Amino acid sequence: MRTLASRLRNRIELWRREKVETDIGEITKPIFIKKLWADIIPVSTFEKNGQADTEKAEAKSKVIMRKTDIKKSDYIVYNGIKHEVLYVLPNYDNKGYIEVYTCMVME
Repeated sequence: MRTLASRLRNRIELWRREKVETDIGEITKPIFIKKLWADIIPVSTFEKNGQADTEKAEAKSKVIMRKTDIKKSDYIVYNGIKHEVLYVLPNYDNKGYIEVYTCMVME
């Protein structure tokens, strides 16, 4: 029987947006938090045409990882592609894991 830990085969990066005070005011700066092992499961995708011959593709995924400090304002980078965190749920079957639902938008 495979354990959930053996399915965590994707190396992801967790980034956080933090507000930094500068001499011109307050700006948001991305800060690297840590690298994690995760399982990325595609949930849904869709593509639509926009104005001026533009296309927008959106892919939603479920990312399973060990429990960590993650916020809704964070984002995940996998293979150089940014995935915005939509929401975080506990994994009720395996108490030491969380499910992070993400959205990747390409324009």
